[in-house]
Amino acid sequence: MSRVYVASLSDYNAGVLHGEWFDLDVYSDAEELMTDIQTMVLDKSPTAAKDPFTVAEEWAIHDYEGFGGFRIGEYEDLQALIDFAEMIDAHGQPFAIWAEYQGYTLSEAPEHEQSFVDSFIGNVTVFDYACSCAEDLLQGVPDEVARYFDYQQYARDMVMAGDVFEVVDGGDSYLFRSNV
Repeated sequence: MSRVYVASLSDYNAGVLHGEWFDLDVYSDAEELMTDIQTMVLDKSPTAAKDPFTVAEEWAIHDYEGFGGFRIGEYEDLQALIDFAEMIDAHGQPFAIWAEYQGYTLSEAPEHEQSFVDSFIGNVTVFDYACSCAEDLLQGVPDEVARYFDYQQYARDMVMAGDVFEVVDGGDSYLFRSNV
């Protein structure tokens, strides 16, 4: 689940922490989310309630969760956030990790969903993937010959040839095809 913490800037500037967490998977469009930000954050501003000259009308994203290593800015486009969160719901954290690795922006990444689907191999190391591929290659080869196969070198060759790339995130390995 991807979510953002939206804070009222008039409160923040007055030294008051006031905001709400919003689970993005419950929103279908930016207008819906903006309505809830207005109702739940800006209209309930403690600073504006105390001071009749203060109007709570500006907000910013001050925290976020569930976006993998992807960085979310304070003033992201709300529709782009919703669309990106939808891709994470559909494909999991590997989508966010892949999008960050590819250098896509928050709004660009969902446009490349099919490239992700075509390139994602799985939550596996290069070595494990190479072993799996080698098993297919060596099928039918006598054990006396197959035992001389260098799995480590085969894995290195896959990376050096640009066939695959591996992204390690928090101890998990995600493997992708490069030429997709």
